[in-house]
Amino acid sequence: MNRQERSAYRRWTAWQATAFYLAMMCCLVLAVGWALKDRHARELAAARVNSLAHADLVAEWAKGAFTSTDNTLSGMANLFALALNDERGEGLAEAFEMLLAQRQQSLPFLDSLGVIDHLGEPLYSTGNPGFPGHDPEERAHIRRFLQDHAQRLSAVHWPSEPGEHRMLYLRRMFDGEGRFTGLAAARLDLFYFTHALERLQLHEGQSVAFLDDQMRLIARRPGLSGRSASQALGMRVESAELEQALRGEEVRSLTLLSPLDGDRRVVSIGRVEELPFSVIVGHSVDQVLGAWREMVLVLSLGVLVMAALGWLILRHYLHLVRTEDDLYRSEQALRTLNGSLQAELKIADLAFNTHLGMLITDADGIILKVNATFERITGYHASEVLGRNPSILSSGHHDADFYRQMWGAIDAQGSWEGEVWNRRKSGQIYPQWVTISAVSDPSGSISHYVATFSDMSLRRAAEQEAHRLAFYDPLTGLPNRRLVLERLGEAISLCQGQGVRCPAAGRPRRLQVRQR
Repeated sequence: MNRQERSAYRRWTAWQATAFYLAMMCCLVLAVGWALKDRHARELAAARVNSLAHADLVAEWAKGAFTSTDNTLSGMANLFALALNDERGEGLAEAFEMLLAQRQQSLPFLDSLGVIDHLGEPLYSTGNPGFPGHDPEERAHIRRFLQDHAQRLSAVHWPSEPGEHRMLYLRRMFDGEGRFTGLAAARLDLFYFTHALERLQLHEGQSVAFLDDQMRLIARRPGLSGRSASQALGMRVESAELEQALRGEEVRSLTLLSPLDGDRRVVSIGRVEELPFSVIVGHSVDQVLGAWREMVLVLSLGVLVMAALGWLILRHYLHLVRTEDDLYRSEQALRTLNGSLQAELKIADLAFNTHLGMLITDADGIILKVNATFERITGYHASEVLGRNPSILSSGHHDADFYRQMWGAIDAQGSWEGEVWNRRKSGQIYPQWVTISAVSDPSGSISHYVATFSDMSLRRAAEQEAHRLAFYDPLTGLPNRRLVLERLGEAISLCQGQGVRCPAAGRPRRLQVRQR
């Protein structure tokens, strides 16, 4: 596989695959983060809408309760005016008493009712003795209300003493001709709001509270930990954010840390019209975002699973890339090795097919391969000798001791060379100069034998021709003087070596040999 084919086969490199994995994970995280952020905002927005609706509903209920009180005081003022001006005052007075009894039964939060003249003196009261005007702070509030003719028709006063749970409600009275005649007063039991809130169905994490315009707590559900309802009544709520929202008109819903229980809440404000009260409905952020947190957990696990699966796929892909690279490098190495082997084989082939005859046998001496020079010298074709023992070339010229010494040298030294007389296929016996080498495998055991030989027939013929020309007459074929002198020297040396007197040596004379 060349580089172009490899590039077409593998589209992405390792860093490209890693970059793609990281990009996909970033996109996945961003998408999940955007979805969670959007869900977070929608959950909080839904909680604000829900708490606003709940706050408005409770505010309307509170307004209805005070409207009933206001209607009671208005009816009481009208009956009292008729009782003062009509001659049948006794009958109207009885009707007045009956109205008061009915209203107190239908409005359980009415603690006391009373009538005050235009000078601030109490004329009539029912319920709590000394009402109205017995308390100095109440009396001062009544005087201020009487003196301020520009003030609205009704007013509310809550004593500042800790633990006080009754509230004064005043309304102006007029006669049939529209003249101001006095005030109708009602004292309201604030624990009524606490009991009323206990009847509301609240979900887990929800809270409802009544605050006055001085940030004092009137009622709350659920109650405060470690405080009874009477202890919590009138407690000032310290929260700058909430106080700023209560004094303004723009903000009706906000998220803050509750100063009453320390829980972070989404709170909404419902204002009771014409009264210094506000309804605060809260939803615990932990409860509001409970489903969102579960979604965060599930999506986070999903992202982790996707990341893990992607990482496994990426690792597998990178492993494939490394394997492919290794295979590519191995292929290149094999190509290089194959090229070198081809070159070596060509060299070996050239060397194998030289002017020397060659044969290769296994460790048992079975011929495995011969070259063309072998065929030319021996006369045997390769197919005739493959699988056979080289002994088919033996001429019988050498005895067993010769071959024993030859193989002993091969085993000891790894090779042997010398002259061997062998037989051609034609039966001709001829001399060879043979070199035999043993080939060992990596374990050191002999695996093959390689024999090379050259035909010495021509060389021997040339040597014999040179000897004939040197020692024989080329015309007659008779020995010449050089041969006689050589033979004579050999004989003298032999005699001297054996201690025998040689006649020719004792009579030195010039030997006359005729040469032609």
